[in-house]
Amino acid sequence: MWARLPDGNVFGPWRTVGSIGQGGVPNALWRAAVDATLPAGTYTIADSDPGTWSSNSGTGDAGVFWTTGYRIP
Repeated sequence: MWARLPDGNVFGPWRTVGSIGQGGVPNALWRAAVDATLPAGTYTIADSDPGTWSSNSGTGDAGVFWTTGYRIP
């Protein structure tokens, strides 16, 4: 997985690890523990196999991704 800013600046790649999701589905969730300081911005998130992303009509058939970050003073 990696992250790209609109200016083309790329961060990563970062190793991901699969974990069990809803209903016991193996590798339904993929996590990357990223220990990096990234500039504020809007990122495009990509991986090596986008066809494996979860999607549905509620997301416009787009992949689903969420992140947690911490502001560093």
